[in-house]
Amino acid sequence: MRTGKGTDWVRDKNRIQQFCNRLARAWMSAPDLRFGQFMTVIFCNLSDDGRDPFYLEEKEMIETVESFFKEVVYINDSCK
Repeated sequence: MRTGKGTDWVRDKNRIQQFCNRLARAWMSAPDLRFGQFMTVIFCNLSDDGRDPFYLEEKEMIETVESFFKEVVYINDSCK
């Protein structure tokens, strides 16, 4: 969410901590991945869906990450 009027709009900086917390929880579901690997998996998944991560708002990005890694954990747990 942005605040202000016209060109003075500024994104709410409080969104960053919430996003990072959710990103950390998703990453913990695949702890064997290094951060670069984790992000590559996310970006490749987005690319395969025809979406460019450069243009995604945090809400859409984190929902995509959580959805993808929730499925990965489910698949990994079913293989045990």
